[in-house]
Amino acid sequence: GVVFPPEVVQLELTNACNLKCVMCGTPNARRKTGLMGWDVFEAALSQAGALGVPRLVFHTTGESLLHKELPRMVRVAKERRFQVFLSTNGMLLDERRATELLEAGLDQLRFSIEGASKETYEAVRVGGRHDRLLANMKGLRRLRDEWSTLPLEQGRDLLRELLARIVVSDEGLELVLRT
Repeated sequence: GVVFPPEVVQLELTNACNLKCVMCGTPNARRKTGLMGWDVFEAALSQAGALGVPRLVFHTTGESLLHKELPRMVRVAKERRFQVFLSTNGMLLDERRATELLEAGLDQLRFSIEGASKETYEAVRVGGRHDRLLANMKGLRRLRDEWSTLPLEQGRDLLRELLARIVVSDEGLELVLRT
């Protein structure tokens, strides 16, 4: 019969996290905390590419923004023609980090949010700060808006015709960067 490649490969760039969310088992995990090495990342890209997988998701149990090579990983994956999706708790997405990811060509970014109010959010996302999350999200939105007003050739260099929209789903707030 016909064999179809997976639609997505999910990569755990790290199992470390900067929060201790009440629903997550990561803080109590028995496995060693670490970061994916570059050789493992390269092997995963090669294997996914050989299978014809179109999309990579950088997220499982850890916070991918803890990985210092994340922008480079996004850039290399984009050079190999993958769509790249990232899920984050947003605490570490300051302007510098957001700029690096946008310049690298990130296709989609999802913020994991449980709770619309400060009280609920901080009770569930232990160690998270609702005000910082909102500031980081607004900062990313501002960057997106600034970049989308550049002349086409400059905008294409930065994000390849950046068009964005925010989607609210059961899983949280998602900023979709369309290429």
